Amino acid sequence: MNKRLSEALKVDMGIAPVSRAHNGRVISRLIPLGPGQRKVMFPITVISADLNNAQVIDIGIVDDVVGAGAVAATGNLATVAAAGNALVYRRLGAGIAALGVSSMSVDLTASADGAVTINGTVFPYAAVPAAGTNEWNNAAALVLAVNASGLGLTASAAGEVVTLISAVAGNREIRFTTTVAAVATTDILILQFTAVMEVDASQMDLENGATGVFAVVDFINGAGTIVVAAPAIRGASRYTPQHAISAFA
Repeated sequence: MNKRLSEALKVDMGIAPVSRAHNGRVISRLIPLGPGQRKVMFPITVISADLNNAQVIDIGIVDDVVGAGAVAATGNLATVAAAGNALVYRRLGAGIAALGVSSMSVDLTASADGAVTINGTVFPYAAVPAAGTNEWNNAAALVLAVNASGLGLTASAAGEVVTLISAVAGNREIRFTTTVAAVATTDILILQFTAVMEVDASQMDLENGATGVFAVVDFINGAGTIVVAAPAIRGASRYTPQHAISAFA
């Protein structure tokens, strides 16, 4: 007899969509992890029109022994993490585009050298691009090269600004670096990314009475505004037999 095992999932809204300027933070509601709820995952999505590649965002999870108040009192998540009181902590420092994002744009105005590398594929600048290559000399030419590259991305241009997204929503992350002198970190805008944070209930300070966790997004450096949202996805048990399927049925 074959058995198909599954995990019963409970989906709640951890962070309802909320806007924050730099030097602001977002803290989720308390997500309980009671008996039988072994793990919680927060797919934290950040959307912005002006988040550039020089800016820094900290993300993490703390339990309710530490509490949301500790993050607020210290002024930032990094201090709580440095004290060893964050269950998970990650700094998305300058260069978020190289880590993988859902959507981004780059301003190629005055580009005349170097190359851009997208998901490991190099697109070199050439004053006169050779046909059938990844060479480009302006935004329109780069759009043609990306769309013909087979990377699973869709490029479009408005003037000299190129926007990149996955051709199939959610199917590709975009990793982007450049050696083009005219493209500064502020010319690369991170329009959307998702950071997945996950903890097991066993990581909480159960001895001191921890009952649940908070997700934290700390926009600690830069300019502009971000919108943050995240569901909270909890697993009900390690192995939950859903039903049995007879091999001879």
